[in-house]
This record gives sequence, structure tokens and C-alpha cells, in this order.
Amino acid sequence: MGNTMKVREISTSGSHTLAIQTDGTLWVWGNNSSGGFANGVKNGSQLSTPIQIGLDNDWKLVVAGSPSFAIKNNGTLWGWGQNNNGQLGIGNQTDTYVLTQIGTDSDWKTVDSGSNMTIAQKTDGTLWGWGSGTSLGMGTQFALDNQNVLTPFLISTDTDWKQFSANLHVLAVKNNGELWAWGNDLLDVFGNPGQLITHDRVRVGTDSDWSQVAVSQGMSMAIKSNGALYTWGSGQMGSLGRAGSGDTPGQVGTDSNWISIAAGYYSCLALKSDGSVWAWGLRANGGGANNLYDAAPVQPNTDTHWTKVAMGGGLCYVVKSDQALYGWGARYHLFGYANDRPADNPVPMHWPL
Repeated sequence: MGNTMKVREISTSGSHTLAIQTDGTLWVWGNNSSGGFANGVKNGSQLSTPIQIGLDNDWKLVVAGSPSFAIKNNGTLWGWGQNNNGQLGIGNQTDTYVLTQIGTDSDWKTVDSGSNMTIAQKTDGTLWGWGSGTSLGMGTQFALDNQNVLTPFLISTDTDWKQFSANLHVLAVKNNGELWAWGNDLLDVFGNPGQLITHDRVRVGTDSDWSQVAVSQGMSMAIKSNGALYTWGSGQMGSLGRAGSGDTPGQVGTDSNWISIAAGYYSCLALKSDGSVWAWGLRANGGGANNLYDAAPVQPNTDTHWTKVAMGGGLCYVVKSDQALYGWGARYHLFGYANDRPADNPVPMHWPL
């Protein structure tokens, strides 16, 4: 089947997957129900074989979602897909299914696509947002007016944001270890019980030793500076990876060597410093009918050479130290394995086919 695909970046929405190969080219596979193929149309077509998006080889970062985004080496930001709330940031609310540059700025550093809004950071450290005004943390007025923000809008002049993650809500950690949240908290994803919907940014607790965050539609997860892992929010399908309430952050096990995390739909994926990968929650190990979910972290295999994790829906990806891409989970998303059976262990993503 050829050599295993070598990737620099990987991101999946659960419907489609985007990857930047080591040569800087951008590729997609999966389902085109959200227009994620960037081929000018939105339909239910499926690809078990990847196709290249455009011909450029200078892509640096990619985020699969609805819409999807990618950043080039020159700092320009590009997007495509759903735009009903203006979450593409192109000045209108019209869906666009081809690569489209977001403004003319060339100082974008990172971006994340939420369910109805987008958050991005510039190289100067400032945070920008666009899409639904109820979710951007820009204050009550945008929410009361039901106002959508159609182009990138400065939502924080602070320049000390370290990392963030967006879905229905946003979690963001600062360089000083403080954790902040905004957006929809109906499932206690803020870790501040009773917050419901917050139109302004609120601090999560008083701890100042947070290091990394990841969120999904119904939960939050974060790593502290000592390597301990915490989860909170909805505990459905074992997604917290631990017993106890999800109202406030609770530690997953007692290990303190977690280094990277990814959150999907009621499922999580995490990497330890020893190179091992762990999964829990709904279909976290591709378990099919005989194992619907895992309520605590389990290893999909015993390899210890993993360096990167990504997940969305019931689909997991991991990257080895040689940049080879492996995946497992839900059916048609796994290119090169076109049968309709989930993979229950990491299998190599072969390229070319």
C-alpha cells in the first residue's frame, strides 16, 4: 500500500480530517457534509483516499471544523466551510467552500474553530474572535443585540495568552498559569458551578499552575505545570476518565507525566512523557458494539513512540516520532481502509495508495 503518510500537523472534526505533510502540502479525507474538502461544493461524498487542497506547500497549521482554517508560513490565515454566524470572518454570512483568505493580515499565530465562532491569536499575543457574539467573551452588549461579528475583532488586548481551545465554550490559559473561560457553561464546562452562559471572560478557580487546555462540546480538560491531568463538565460515556462530580476540575488518576491532550465528542485522548498514548470515553478505543465506552484511561496499544494526538467524534489520530501517521475509530474516515468496519487499534495511514 505504499509508505506510511508522514505529517507535520493533523486535525480532525469527526466528519473530515486535514493534514499537513512534511513537505508542507495540505490534504483532506473523510466526509464532505460540511464542505471541508474545499473543492467548491458541500455534499455527502466520502473519501477514503486523501486529496490535496490546492498546490501550495507552505502550510504551517491546520484546524478541521465547520468552518476549517489553515495558516501559512507567511502568517496569512485561510478558511472555508460553514459561515451562518460569520464564523469564517470574511465580512458576510455566506458559506464558502474554497480556500479564502481572512483579511490581509500576515501575523496570525494560531486559530481554533468553535461551533459558532472562531478564536485566533496574533504573533503579538493578542486574542481575536469572530462569529456569534454570545460566545466571544466580548461583553453583554454583543449578546443582547444577538450580534454576529463578521470580521476579526480584538477581544483581548492582553498579550500573555499561552494557549486556548474553543467549542461551545472557550478555555484559555495565560503565561502566569491562570485559567479563563467564556461562552456556554450549561454543562459546567467552566468548572465554576452555576455560571450558565457568560458573555465576559471569567477566571476558573484561583490556581495559577495551569499549562494546557482542550475542550469539546460537553467537557473541559487541562494539564497543570506538574503534569497532572484534570477534567470537568459532562461525565457522559466515561468522558471524564474518572469517578466523581464534573462540576469542578478533578484529577484523572494520580500520574503526573501528561504532556498533550485532545478532546472529542464524549471522548478524550492524551499523551504521556514516556511516549505512550491513552484514551477514554465514547468509542475511545474504537470499541464497536462490544465496548461502547471506557470510564478510565486505557492504552490502545503498548507503543511508546508517539509525539502528537488529535481527535474528533469517534476518530483518533496519533503521530510517531518519525512523523508517521496512525489512526483508529470510525469507519470511512480512515483512508486506505475503505471497508465499513471501525479500527480498534492504531493502523498506519499509507501514502501513496
